[in-house]
Amino acid sequence: MGFLRLTRFIAPVVVFVCSLGVAQAADVRISGAVDPSARSTMAGGVSPRLAAAIDLGVAPADHVLPMMSLNFQMTTAQQAALTQLLADQQNPASPRYHQWMTPEQFASQFGLAAVDMAKVSSWLTAQGFTVTSVARGGLFVQFSGTVAQAEKAFGTEIHTVSLRGEQHIANITAPSLPKAIAAVTAGIGGLDDFKPKAHVHLPDVAPQTASPKPEYSVGGTNYVAPGDFYTIYDEKTLLTAGTKGTGVSIVVAGQTDIYPADIAAFQSASGLANKPATVQVYGADPGYTTTADLIASEQSIEWAGAVAPGATILYVNTISAIYGSLTLAVDNDLAPVIADSYGTCEADLGTSAIIYYSQILEQAASQGITITTPSGEFGATDCDSSGVASAVDGYAVDFPGSSPLVTAVGGTEFNESGGTYWSTINGTNGGSALSYIPEMVWNDDSTASTLLASGGGASQYFSKPAWQTGIGVPADSSRDVPDIALNASPYHDPLLICTQGYCATGFATAAGVLEPGGGTALSSSVFAGLMALVVQKTGGPVGVANPVLYALANSPTYKTTVFHDVRSGTNASPCTSGSTNCPNGGTIGFAATSGYDQATGWGSVDAFQLVSDWSLVTGTPLGNGPAFSLTNVGGSATSVTAGTSVLFTTTVTSGVSTVTATPTGSVQITVDGVASGGTNTLNGSGVATYTLDTTGLSVGQHTVQATYLGDSNYQGSKGTFLLTISTSTGADFTLTPTTATMTANAGSETPGLTLTVTAVNGFTGSITFAAGSLTTLAAPVAFTTNPVVLSSTTPSGTTIMTLLAFTLSEKPGSGSLKSELNRRSLGAYGGAVLAAMLMLVLPRKRRFAAALRGGLLMVLMAVAATGLSGCTSTPNAPSSSGPTITPIPTGTYNVVVTATGTVNGSAVTHVCNVTFIVQ
Repeated sequence: MGFLRLTRFIAPVVVFVCSLGVAQAADVRISGAVDPSARSTMAGGVSPRLAAAIDLGVAPADHVLPMMSLNFQMTTAQQAALTQLLADQQNPASPRYHQWMTPEQFASQFGLAAVDMAKVSSWLTAQGFTVTSVARGGLFVQFSGTVAQAEKAFGTEIHTVSLRGEQHIANITAPSLPKAIAAVTAGIGGLDDFKPKAHVHLPDVAPQTASPKPEYSVGGTNYVAPGDFYTIYDEKTLLTAGTKGTGVSIVVAGQTDIYPADIAAFQSASGLANKPATVQVYGADPGYTTTADLIASEQSIEWAGAVAPGATILYVNTISAIYGSLTLAVDNDLAPVIADSYGTCEADLGTSAIIYYSQILEQAASQGITITTPSGEFGATDCDSSGVASAVDGYAVDFPGSSPLVTAVGGTEFNESGGTYWSTINGTNGGSALSYIPEMVWNDDSTASTLLASGGGASQYFSKPAWQTGIGVPADSSRDVPDIALNASPYHDPLLICTQGYCATGFATAAGVLEPGGGTALSSSVFAGLMALVVQKTGGPVGVANPVLYALANSPTYKTTVFHDVRSGTNASPCTSGSTNCPNGGTIGFAATSGYDQATGWGSVDAFQLVSDWSLVTGTPLGNGPAFSLTNVGGSATSVTAGTSVLFTTTVTSGVSTVTATPTGSVQITVDGVASGGTNTLNGSGVATYTLDTTGLSVGQHTVQATYLGDSNYQGSKGTFLLTISTSTGADFTLTPTTATMTANAGSETPGLTLTVTAVNGFTGSITFAAGSLTTLAAPVAFTTNPVVLSSTTPSGTTIMTLLAFTLSEKPGSGSLKSELNRRSLGAYGGAVLAAMLMLVLPRKRRFAAALRGGLLMVLMAVAATGLSGCTSTPNAPSSSGPTITPIPTGTYNVVVTATGTVNGSAVTHVCNVTFIVQ
């Protein structure tokens, strides 16, 4: 297809650059030679997606992993300096205002030193890998190699797995690195092939024909051509005056090859000059992947180029749109505006990945890059997958849209309500719209028979940035999305696109059929085009757009002219009764309101006013501490009757191994998003307590959230706790642990934790126990009694739970696992622990699913701490002839214990959050 291939290798060199007036070079952090025998396990090194995966067995040893990377983390001093720089670059009073960096300047101050890069590259080469790219910004080294090489180099197991019907390659155990390299590394990328999903939807009904004109049909469906957009969103005056994005480049990030002829056909049908996109392929060419990828990329190129017809479109193509294309577009400083069409539910990434990607986004901000990204297309339930008709995973938002460093664009649809907004005659650029058309929240759930609505809600990782204020902004201490919204419905007044040869005659096929586009991938790309106009008008890059957007929205002068406030509709989706955040069925989501809302943000924009007024306001500078923090909240009980008080303990710790300061400041407690009891000050250990009075809470499950507000060292973060309130009259039971924390040395087992279940209002029957969480590691757990049976004469019962801070694998010809368990005084737990141990060494496929079916209570934990150290000797160390013991890395993990009984034929479940500390 004539792609321009720009696979790069930038040789590591020592860089001394005058960066914004300060001559600096990154400190050398890897002293001496790299000792391969001294290793550390990488926390968070296994994808949380494996919690729902089926293990199909070992991956082919010769399978090539084409884009692996070591992703580096900044020091405390670097993070603090970068945070200050980002604030200064957005502060008109600072001499560093809009003084953007180059990647080399960024590397000299905030990246890994060039000599350290050279050591890392040498070690990778010695393992047989091919180093393909050394980051200009100093944040990563990319390389390729086989599964066998990766397993040996990183001490991990890589398997073939099945996830939601798709086959993938993924490492199922935490990888490790030589300690010298691990100390500077945030994570290892590319050990799995999970990709972000394009936020695009293909209508499951046949598009209407183009009679009597391309964007209008006899049946009443209107199709939006570029000329319609120029009228509806008031762009015509800008184009006439020459503000077309001339001289500005826009990157569209993708993960598939495209058909340039489709782009040319769109431009021809739109009456636009033919201006092909420049295609840059980094690494292995992904080829033509999925139809959704192709449509997302082509419609993004077409519409970003239509909104900014004078701009240059660069299509960056790698095997992963975020991990590869977005990252490399930033690192190579390709354009002042990047349109990202992809995203992933925050929980699918986990803390380690989000910390690393946040550094890439910080680099982008320092270089003056504006990034637009989708808010998602599954309403307020972003973790539910495509094709699902009812949500089960609860409230969730999309990353990178949830980052404060990007602009998250939601979706609207036009709401004509019987008004006359369309002409029957096509005009310039295919337009027939007569004026602005009122908008409502995009929600096609009922039309599509699947979850399909504007994404929105509150981030579980990012606290509210200083600039996110205004009428309607929730007092939830969280980063809320979206920021703005534009037309996104693929069913009602969709934007026209040309893909896969569709546009043979104008916008139609030879048979007169039109191809509609939609989804927040499209609306975010359209907004990228508008930001290119802003860049041209202001005379240079503007960086993170959100501070100015919110300043405009909060200005009495500009808010009513720049924004179309969307006040009708909702992104609520059907949810399954009893699932997360859906105790009684119905829907979950957010309604449009006056001002800001979590369905459309501030609404859509008037292009002319947005571009003209951009420089007339001053945005709140970017703020918050430089380092990531982690917030964990636990309650004295997880299920109580209404009116019972619950004591909550919040612990805030560092999320970055290089930052060891104890977090200070305050924690805000909210219940179901509503502030409760003000703020609570952390003590000298980073702990705060709060007593919640449940008198006013309804029966059912409630989300208690502790939001750390950050300090000079740390960014804010969030922790959640599920609390179930039962009726004071109906039969039920409570679940109470004797403590909220279990501690063990790596390689040993915890002391037993007593769990008590107590009947309420005459409950009788069996209560079964299980334990689990998001996966990064696997450790067995056993209960002395399971189930516990309550009766009229025994209204209360207990079981003792034990967690093992190690895994076992059988050595050929060695003593049995059962002998080892008995030697460790675990024989009393009978077959439960032995079954758990045996499941850990099953070599065949479906190990994950079989483990769950067979009663193995795998604790699949999200790692949020540093690697393993000093774990080779424990009081119960096995003999050399016994099974192989692999200690779990030191750290703090969250374990969710569930107790399930039956009331009137319906399952009733109560949960208990336990903090598992491995020392």
